[in-house]
Amino acid sequence: MSVIGAGLCWTAGVGSGFYLLDPGEICDVSRLSVPVTSPDAVTIEEHLSLPVRETCVWAGGIHFELVPSWVNPMIVVFLAALALSLVVCVAGLVTRRRRRRAVMN
Repeated sequence: MSVIGAGLCWTAGVGSGFYLLDPGEICDVSRLSVPVTSPDAVTIEEHLSLPVRETCVWAGGIHFELVPSWVNPMIVVFLAALALSLVVCVAGLVTRRRRRRAVMN
């Protein structure tokens, strides 16, 4: 379940900056919340590994993050839950083998 949760959050983060034709299309919505003075050229900087980042960058140096703020913390939570569950699983197997050996002897 943790792998699925982390995968879905990563997909939501990567998909937040998905565009088909022009980076300006996806960044048009963010123009309403960012004070861009002119319709300069816009690019999208992508970082698809952790932390997931997709940022609109205008020629004037103004940045706007497209990935929602909850995505990266949730990926970390899911991966931590996965690591914890694996540790508990291994500890359970080790304990079970020790008990079997103690009963057999």
